[in-house]
Amino acid sequence: MKFLHIVILLTISVPFICSAQDHMETEHDVNVSFNVPKTNIIDIASLNGNDITFNPIDIDAVANGMDFSLINNELWLNYTVVKSNAYSTKRINLSTTASNFPVGMSLKLKVDPDANLGKGDIGTPVAGFTDLIPDASPVELISNIGSCYTGNGANKGHNLHFKLDYDNTYYDELHTNFNTIIVLTYTITD
Repeated sequence: MKFLHIVILLTISVPFICSAQDHMETEHDVNVSFNVPKTNIIDIASLNGNDITFNPIDIDAVANGMDFSLINNELWLNYTVVKSNAYSTKRINLSTTASNFPVGMSLKLKVDPDANLGKGDIGTPVAGFTDLIPDASPVELISNIGSCYTGNGANKGHNLHFKLDYDNTYYDELHTNFNTIIVLTYTITD
């Protein structure tokens, strides 16, 4: 009896299996997609670390004051950007904060054009030196950044030129206990 049930079951099942094979597809579509995430990465690079210390030139004669006209151009600004749509651009702003900033002291920054070691729509730096005033509104350093990368490391991206000046009118307020630390915060924004 068991054998009869199996034969009947196979007799009924085989036509359904065969009919399924008659409707096999000869082609099939597969959807492949990818997503590019919006990216804003910024870095400061140097061969000697990312901190700058300005040391005035020693006095070489009794009648001369210290020379605070100092320049540092060891830092490089690197970035990678993938913009959010075809028409948007980004910019890099800089905020400056400081404690115990000496009266008469000024810090300025000039950003060179890109070193041409990256790819894409690399931004345009503002021309000339920009005053970095502690606790003021952020200043724009680079504009019109599209999707791009500048490369990573020293000698890639934009060379940063810092200039420290001191107005000798305030020389009487100068002392050795300033301990001034200036914090510069770079931000990529829309």
